[in-house]
Parts: sequence; C-alpha cells; structure tokens
Amino acid sequence: DNTLGLYTLREALSTISGWEPGEAPQPESRRFLARYTVGTPSSGSGELYLLSDLVIFAKKRFNKRRYQFAHAFDLAQLATKALPDDSSRRQASAAEFVDRGDGTHGVFLFESNAARQAALAHIDASAAELARNHVFAVPLETLMRARQQRGRTIPAIVDGATAALRTKYVDLEGLFRISASKNQLEDLRRRLDAG
Repeated sequence: DNTLGLYTLREALSTISGWEPGEAPQPESRRFLARYTVGTPSSGSGELYLLSDLVIFAKKRFNKRRYQFAHAFDLAQLATKALPDDSSRRQASAAEFVDRGDGTHGVFLFESNAARQAALAHIDASAAELARNHVFAVPLETLMRARQQRGRTIPAIVDGATAALRTKYVDLEGLFRISASKNQLEDLRRRLDAG
C-alpha cells in the first residue's frame, strides 16, 4: 500500500542508515510520497523511497528491519524506463533508473508489472510536478514536457523574463552590462522556485 498518508518523511527516513542529505539546504517542501519494495539483479532486496525531490534506494540489511542507504536519485535528473520482460529474472518486471546528473544507474525488479507501472507513473507525475514548481536544476526537457502539457512551447521563466523586458525595461540603457549581486541572484532564484 503506497498511500501512506500518516507515514511522515521522518518516519520513512528513520528506517535508512547511512544517508546524509548533504550540506545543501533541504527544501522545506520535501515530503514523503511512496515506498516500493524492489529487488536488484546483484544485491538482493531493498526499498525505493519516493520523495518530492528524490528517489532513494536502500538495500535491506540481512536479518534486520533497517535498510542501508545505497543511492539518492535526483528526481529532476532521473530518467526511467521499463525493461522488456525476461523470464530468466526472478521477477520479470524490471525498470532502469539513470541519474543524468552523475551517470549512476540501477535496475530494479518490481513484484509485478502493475507495481512497476504504478511506480513509474508516480515518479513521472512527481517529476512533472517538480518541474511545474521549480525552474532551476531541472532539465530543460522536463520543463518543456510540463509546459507542453499546458499548450506552451517555451519555459515559463523565458516567457516571464521576455514579457518583463518588453513592458517595463524596453527603454532602460545598460540593462545587461551590470550584473546583480550574488545575494540578489540567489534571492531571485529562491523566489522563482517558490512560485
């Protein structure tokens, strides 16, 4: 059951040892979405944790209820594809995950074709939601897919910047000669990603 309404992010991540989110600020909007039990061709069983911005794979530790962190896939950089069924696998419903950011890939075996389809659809919908709500660190193709679903052909940031230049700043001299400060740029980036 992946409708874990009461299963909070903290509870989900408390079952994983060895995962440190890193020094980058974590989005306040990060939330737990789903958990999928999977196998791998080489390292046994584990769990995929779908968060609002990451997919975490954790391997099951032998005879324990905890899982060992293996990899965090950045949802904005994640490419997934269902692999053809292969009767030589214990479980025929496999999917490949590729992190376009660091090149890491993994093949995960789902309990059934329906579980695989549900997981991939959930991941695709979450990536589209992330692209709708974020501008930076999201692949252009993901941004474009979200925009094309709404009948637009260029990213929203380009639409907005072009409209502002045309209406407010058309007569401003030297607009592109002087850059804003790093703090101003970071503030603008945060505000754009926040919507």
